[in-house]
Amino acid sequence: MVIYTDSKAQWDCHIQSQTDGPLPDNSYIIDIGTHDLAEVRWWAAILAEGRGWQATLVRDGKEYYPLWECHLNSSQFRLHHCAKLPPSISTLKLEPPSSTQAQEYLFNLARYHDAFDQLISALAATMTIPLHNRFGARITLPLPKPGRLPIAHRKTELTYRNQIPIPDEIPHYMAVSCTSGVVTSCLFSCFWEPDIPCNLVSQWSNLSMRQIFPSLIRSKKYNAIVCAMAQRRPNIAPLWLGSLITGLLPRILQVCRSYLPTVYLETVTWTGSPQSFMDPQYHRLAPVQKIDGVQLIPREDEFRLLFITDVDSQTYRNPPLSPYRPFGYVDLRNTSIDVRLHYSCNHQLRYYCWNWKCEEGQVSIDFGMSYGLKAVESSMEPNTLRSTGLKLAWMVVGSTYTTLYKLLLGNSFWGPIYRTLVSICSWRRGLRPANPPGEDLDKEEIFDDTLSELATRNIFSWTFFSEGTMSEERELWKHEWLELLVDRNDGAESSESSPSEVEDVANSEQLQHVQKWRDNVVAE
Repeated sequence: MVIYTDSKAQWDCHIQSQTDGPLPDNSYIIDIGTHDLAEVRWWAAILAEGRGWQATLVRDGKEYYPLWECHLNSSQFRLHHCAKLPPSISTLKLEPPSSTQAQEYLFNLARYHDAFDQLISALAATMTIPLHNRFGARITLPLPKPGRLPIAHRKTELTYRNQIPIPDEIPHYMAVSCTSGVVTSCLFSCFWEPDIPCNLVSQWSNLSMRQIFPSLIRSKKYNAIVCAMAQRRPNIAPLWLGSLITGLLPRILQVCRSYLPTVYLETVTWTGSPQSFMDPQYHRLAPVQKIDGVQLIPREDEFRLLFITDVDSQTYRNPPLSPYRPFGYVDLRNTSIDVRLHYSCNHQLRYYCWNWKCEEGQVSIDFGMSYGLKAVESSMEPNTLRSTGLKLAWMVVGSTYTTLYKLLLGNSFWGPIYRTLVSICSWRRGLRPANPPGEDLDKEEIFDDTLSELATRNIFSWTFFSEGTMSEERELWKHEWLELLVDRNDGAESSESSPSEVEDVANSEQLQHVQKWRDNVVAE
């Protein structure tokens, strides 16, 4: 339910002739150009000081407020319009419009000022509002800039006609925005690189997060950051633009220095942008290496198989906490029975739908607004972004398996990665720091292993608490990054046989029965 309060922006300026711009008292006249009194009242509530409107949802006797609700601390706006006001404004009673009508009011303003590009940018900004509370960041919106309006020759409505959302699409944008962690996963995924293992995250990220981005933030060159992220992940670019508009961007870059978000596989399909090594596109036929008669598969493929074969979601209901892949290989004989049975099957993940759990146990199946369409991540040309699911995309122009490496810059294995960082390869081409990378670098900042430690512990904890440790990897679990997990396992170090060893015996016996059954079926 939405209601108006008594707080309103000044809305009796229909006889004024000024265009949008600051007045001597630091207020602004906003020309909304409408003859509709209900539309004027709506804008007066939106631009009011404090709470000009209130939206609530009542469930089980409790009131809930929308995640996107925000109000102005102080109103500096006066409305210029063409509607005829009644003799007594105080006695005027108007009801708030429906969501469809409110969207039409927004379109009217954008059409009047030929500013549909700003309308779409405002939608992107709105999608980031729920993150402000999570990250403890204030919402700071830019003030209007004076200009001569309308500017008819821009024709923004025609230019952005394929990006302008229709009412039926708004709930889908709301779902992306309000689903916990989805927008965070999108923004932070721009730093993720599929070829970087979990133990090298810091070396991959430190130069940009601790040197380049802070320098750009201090000089307030936010556009350079948005452009760099748009180049790296075009489909996520609108969210970076939105975070810039609402003032969230500096806080994001501060948080990402010591935080890795939870991975949401749905986001890959919803945005058409990669998120982690568990993305459907990375599921494959596990490559097998034979060393001295021992069959080894990459640990990352073991993780994918554990997730995709747990059809009942009993053990691996959610993907790993870290988007970065685990390093190394595992002995196929020591993996779970499901991994051994399916490593050669080439199973794939495929998104089908999103289910809404409704009242009384009902389930609503939601195929989304881009079901069956393939997102285009590599191009931002308007003629390639015709599908509804991509409307927001054009808003903005191996190691050994028993050792965990902490590599130094002088190591030959690390050299190519370091040179990639220093040259700001590919996605960092849009950044222009004051000093070239490599000059005046703080060695403590560059060598800080916080993110590598966090990513490694998060990724290995995914299997540790269900599978335990394997005997051939005892040395691995003595590393300072992982020993904390072992210490928390209530005496796992002192037991003669770990949970994984006990389970391995059971799995081996079960596998023998399954293989015998399969042989009998083939024989028949």
